[in-house]
Amino acid sequence: MIEFVRRDITKFRNAMQSHNFPKFLETAHAMVRFTHAVELMFLERNIPEEDMEAVRRSIENSLDQVREIYGRTPKIDKK
Repeated sequence: MIEFVRRDITKFRNAMQSHNFPKFLETAHAMVRFTHAVELMFLERNIPEEDMEAVRRSIENSLDQVREIYGRTPKIDKK
């Protein structure tokens, strides 16, 4: 377990050096805002089925895009 955490910290420190790190933080924050908005939608609104399906498809498309990018980009070398 300790070794897993050490590797994770090393990866995070390496990621912090990326020129894309600010964009990563912005993206992570947007995901938190999105999750909150979806929770509020479920708790406070009566959403039509077709709208729920549209949201689900949008999420699936985004996940497919992330997987595609992950699959075609080079892995970061360990230091």
